[in-house]
Amino acid sequence: MGKLAEEFPVSRPAISQHLKVLKGAGLVSDLVSGTLGANRGHVVALVLRGAFGLIVLGLLLGLPLTLAAGRFLGHQLYGMNPYDPVVTSVAVLALGLSALLASLIPAFRASLISPLEALRAE
Repeated sequence: MGKLAEEFPVSRPAISQHLKVLKGAGLVSDLVSGTLGANRGHVVALVLRGAFGLIVLGLLLGLPLTLAAGRFLGHQLYGMNPYDPVVTSVAVLALGLSALLASLIPAFRASLISPLEALRAE
């Protein structure tokens, strides 16, 4: 913590409180040597968990809207069922997987940032 106190114009008790919160969230851990290190796996999991929550929320909101739009636009689809479960399932799966894959890049980038750089940016 001494190294952190030297780097930032913040009091030691404030740094201690912030580190306690970060440790409680599982984002930071004390290494044996006494230095502070972020667990990359926890950072990736945190970013992916947040992205997954937004993906599920978007799909849960979008699916009823899709069914409502199918009801109103169904007469314009000649020879097609607007409520085809296979097409709807493939679309939900494709959108969900592509959004989850797109969130992997920021998750891995976030895991590569050192804790000192992240605190300095704040």
